[in-house]
Amino acid sequence: MRRPRSLRDAIEGEHGYRGAREFARKHIPKDGVEYAWVHAYAREQYERFARSVELLDGKADSLAQYTGGGSALLAAAAAASIQANVLFGLLLLPSLVLVFLALRRAVLARCPGDSPFPPALPTAVAYAEKYRSADRSTAHFMPLYHQAAEALKAVCIVKGRELQAASVYLLWGFALLALPLVGAIGLALLN
Repeated sequence: MRRPRSLRDAIEGEHGYRGAREFARKHIPKDGVEYAWVHAYAREQYERFARSVELLDGKADSLAQYTGGGSALLAAAAAASIQANVLFGLLLLPSLVLVFLALRRAVLARCPGDSPFPPALPTAVAYAEKYRSADRSTAHFMPLYHQAAEALKAVCIVKGRELQAASVYLLWGFALLALPLVGAIGLALLN
């Protein structure tokens, strides 16, 4: 799957967000229906996705730290390989590139972007003043919370994809460290 050019593109392209936006546009509350619990549910969904974004950011930070440790390991392996043979030092390049790509993807996952928020306080006040009763205001306001929650869900999906790619790059980068090390050991055994 192609990476979106921006977080806003990713949000706009997410099926759940498009459906929530359409729901917010078309929703007409029905008289006599209690919407307070639905509004509470939409709010809980938003808060759950907000916590998920925080957790994903923490994972991105950890992955970047692992990448830093991997870079130190690469430097030590490079020093040992170059002493043994320049060819073994060159064998470290794929590993170095993959570790760099892992760091790049972890940083992209951590980068701030258009973070969706629930409607602002002036919007809530406008709904309260327009619809006068708490039930009617809540019934008209809740689709906006749903839309914000679906946008945060899209943010989680984008961050998760970046972290998954970073993890794969890092894993392969560390695995490819074996090439020059095995070569250096083999050369040492032959001598």
